[in-house]
Amino acid sequence: MAGTEILLKNKMFEINKPKEKVSYLPVRELIFFYFLFAAAIYFVYKKPSLSLPFFLATLAMAFFSKKNYFWIAFFFLILQTPAWFFTYTQNSHLPLIPLIPGFSLSPIDLFTLMMLCKTMINRKSFKLKLRFSFSFLLLYFIFSFFLGGIFFNSSLDIMGSFARSLIYFAWIIFIVVFFKGTEDIFKFFELILPVVFFILFSQIYYILNGGVMLVSLFDPEIGATALINTLTGEIRADIGGFLALFTCYFGSFFLMQFKQNKKRRSYYNIVALVCFLSVFLSATRFAFGIFLLVALLVYSRKLKELPKIILFIAEGIIVLMLLVRLGVFSETYLKNSLWARVSQVFDLASGKGAQIDTLSSRLDQLQNMIKGIEGSPLWGYGFSDQSLQYLNNNWGFPNTIIMFGLFGMFLFIFLFKSYMKIIISASRKRYLAPDVKAALKVLLATFLGMLLGYFTTWDFFSLFYPYVVVFDMVFFGLSEVLLKSIAAQEKNQEEKVIKQ
Repeated sequence: MAGTEILLKNKMFEINKPKEKVSYLPVRELIFFYFLFAAAIYFVYKKPSLSLPFFLATLAMAFFSKKNYFWIAFFFLILQTPAWFFTYTQNSHLPLIPLIPGFSLSPIDLFTLMMLCKTMINRKSFKLKLRFSFSFLLLYFIFSFFLGGIFFNSSLDIMGSFARSLIYFAWIIFIVVFFKGTEDIFKFFELILPVVFFILFSQIYYILNGGVMLVSLFDPEIGATALINTLTGEIRADIGGFLALFTCYFGSFFLMQFKQNKKRRSYYNIVALVCFLSVFLSATRFAFGIFLLVALLVYSRKLKELPKIILFIAEGIIVLMLLVRLGVFSETYLKNSLWARVSQVFDLASGKGAQIDTLSSRLDQLQNMIKGIEGSPLWGYGFSDQSLQYLNNNWGFPNTIIMFGLFGMFLFIFLFKSYMKIIISASRKRYLAPDVKAALKVLLATFLGMLLGYFTTWDFFSLFYPYVVVFDMVFFGLSEVLLKSIAAQEKNQEEKVIKQ
């Protein structure tokens, strides 16, 4: 018995130990990916009459392709509007196929429906770890859909927008079904990581040109915009595609945890640093706080990680000084405009929230939201025009209560607790490989960052914006794929041990 137990422990120690040899993303795939991305920009902005045939061609390729991670990454990136490309304006937007008055299908809608059909054709079964949480939420969302339509004012446009968000929940299904394991997760992240350089470049362009956006070179209607730093009155370069940037940020941390990626860790560190610099240049406080929290949670697991934190900060300072030397912005702008605003995160953390310049306006907005909540506290207003009267982009969880009431908020909290419990439980498996444990902790750190935003000033779980829904489904879907991979390898290893 003792010998068997020792054998079991030795064998189980190998569970989820990554293979030393891994198939990296071929360079030609990465080149083709960004060729398609550039082609999408060209057809949408320069040849709009050909944009629909272009996207129909990509949909046909996606349908017959076995590299589903490639097409999921492509349409995810398009939806997230990196550098403000593919945002809707009167002159330029993704092609639309009208169905009924007030409702049209975009290429993202068609991709979602096509992938659902592909899932059904392949007849692949799946079982989510979070199936109970999502089942309860989806049932409640359907109830809220009819609640808004029957008891509150709800136009056809609004009903159509919310219906689109509900359909986008399908992204978690085809990610779990078609991703083959951690290797497809790696390839998904590898495809989208380079976009962070494009986003940062667009911000630098914005600053250098006094508020003129890069996308305005393709769509003159956008022209110059003035996002103002409320402390100094100077312009600040907002992030075009914040959730794409955030995905690349935690993706870089995720990838660098695995031993087989050690030759590319310098690249992943550069990506993470560029993401942080992008947030700093935007002078966006909530994003700065979230990114800082994720980095600290990832790097502060052990004391030996302290040099990495110091090096990460030092590299950021060096790059900022270099930008000053190159004349992108002045040292005064760096200190008095960028740092002065983002450093208010530390004022809030130290209990000096009264010093934040926008605090009074945020509280006024919250007062209006509370009035809305008082009108329907238990069930909310559902998917209705009335919900839109009270929703506010500067707040997170109050939006959930407005739309779904306290009961709906309880279901969201149930989802949050379930996710953290599953991730923590998986990371505590005794014989799990260290790098897989570290990857799980990156996912947990990311989720805690999302919760920080949600319970303060950014709605990470909004159902009104499809791009937020897709981000959530991608995040939970990638988590499910990793958990499924762990469970499958554990089961196979146990069977091998029993046979011996």
